[in-house]
Amino acid sequence: MRVLAVDPGAKHIGLAISDPTGTIANPLGTLKHVSRALDAAVIATKARELGAELIVIGQSLDENGRPTLEGRRAARLASALRAYTD
Repeated sequence: MRVLAVDPGAKHIGLAISDPTGTIANPLGTLKHVSRALDAAVIATKARELGAELIVIGQSLDENGRPTLEGRRAARLASALRAYTD
């Protein structure tokens, strides 16, 4: 199963795709952050093009295990992405 890994940031979003076994990830590059909805649409399209069956989004946590500001943004991106994917 191919996995698309997403590393969201305030200005750029990093992408990586796994090999068909889901073992090793290779970088794809970055997307420029535009808006949550547009970013989610582009990521979903990229996942379909690459045959990814799973999308994993990194979420940063503080020292107590709670999401940071960026972590909360990542959760909102994940929520938006669900509207564009199965």
